[in-house]
Amino acid sequence: MSGFLRLSVDEVVRACEGVWLNSEAFFSGDEISVTGVSTDSRTTKPGDLFIPFSGKNVDGHNYIRSAARQGAVCALTERGTEQADVPLIWVDSTKQALQRLAVYYRGLLGTAVTVVAVTGSVGKTTTKDMIASVLSQRFKIRKTHGNMNNDIGMPMTIMGIEQGDETVVLEMGMNHAGEIRGLSRIAKPDICVFTNIGDAHIENFGSRDNILKAKIEMLEHIKPGGTIIFNGSDRLLSNALLPLNDRYTVICCGESTYGVSGTVNAASISKRGLYGVDCSITFAFGSRYQWSFQTQISVPGEHMVMNALIAAAVGATFGMHPEAINEGIRRFVPYGSRMDIIRANGITVINDVYNANPTSMRAAVDVLTDSSVMEINIVDGRTVCILGDMLELGEFAESLHKSLGAYIAQKHVDLLICVGSLARCIYDGYKDNSEQPTNGKLLYFSTSEALIVSLQSIIQPNDHVLVKASRSMAFEHIVKALTA
Repeated sequence: MSGFLRLSVDEVVRACEGVWLNSEAFFSGDEISVTGVSTDSRTTKPGDLFIPFSGKNVDGHNYIRSAARQGAVCALTERGTEQADVPLIWVDSTKQALQRLAVYYRGLLGTAVTVVAVTGSVGKTTTKDMIASVLSQRFKIRKTHGNMNNDIGMPMTIMGIEQGDETVVLEMGMNHAGEIRGLSRIAKPDICVFTNIGDAHIENFGSRDNILKAKIEMLEHIKPGGTIIFNGSDRLLSNALLPLNDRYTVICCGESTYGVSGTVNAASISKRGLYGVDCSITFAFGSRYQWSFQTQISVPGEHMVMNALIAAAVGATFGMHPEAINEGIRRFVPYGSRMDIIRANGITVINDVYNANPTSMRAAVDVLTDSSVMEINIVDGRTVCILGDMLELGEFAESLHKSLGAYIAQKHVDLLICVGSLARCIYDGYKDNSEQPTNGKLLYFSTSEALIVSLQSIIQPNDHVLVKASRSMAFEHIVKALTA
């Protein structure tokens, strides 16, 4: 972290609200500087502050000495006493200390860095990455790595900002009310992006209205007069955010809406099967500023158009030229295991195992069936869905899984394979709503291991296979079995 804003060790103590345990044994005063932050002793660098966390299986405190050998200049600790080869700062909670330090560091950055914060029920990571692709055409940027969007990952992204960085694109996730508020307090965003309000984590909220309330907590710490960009096709978001146009710059994506600062719309949408989507994008800011361009999105699925509209809106907010915005959209590549097209062993696998919820499941099925128009009918192949449990749906789990099965029954799917206890409801929903006999079109396995044993006898040459489930179902093992 050569460009890190150097902090004196005493600054770190004050920012973390900590207490020195053994500083007199190593140095006096603030003669040593912290030049980075690490939470993993294996990747700690000289000059780092090491922050250990106590997890279910691993206690980072056991690796403080290892971090010292890697060059850490000091470490936090929740323990009252500690024998270590490095100066120690006692804090009541290392997680809260990291968050306090990130608040302090964000304050030092001030207006030198513009913060774009992204939240929503579906598509946060993809939207964040497409925004970053657009902004990187003109600015030096930093972004959330993968989906490190929680109360540890996001502060660590803040702490990774270096001198010279102009923009940071942050993803904010949540499982419970209050989490977005805490992340926004740290990030103090200049631009707030909302992708949609869906059913993800609904077991902890009880309704979409409560999910909406938790998501818009992000506005509690937005820069005064900042910018709000949102998916206008989401009625909950529209009803909540449109009235804020008198206090913020509000840009609506995907709808021609009056009473907002600006709109971004798509037209001439043309799906290219597994090769992506083409469309034209038009941006209008009142009557003073308007442009449009044709673009190509390399990732399949019409739902990707909204991600492109949001990314274009962010680029326009930064005053970027339409050609640069277009280039960023064209160059976008999704983060691993999201609509990853793999061709192996005579079949095509759509690897989308990163996560799943009712909205993203339907979108993925649409990609598979839309792709059949271009590719499947040309060869003697089938459309195959291998779907597993969608988690964190609480009391709505059974009904939402059955609803998904009913949806698939109306689509062009040649074979549906359901895996997992909740996925049995997908099976039932399909069977109850299929207008044709399900013999040979519907299979159920209780575990992925049971399916893998039978895969060779099920999958045929030229099949196009969608694999998707919640992350903890570990469906990457199915993908590996299909492509090995």
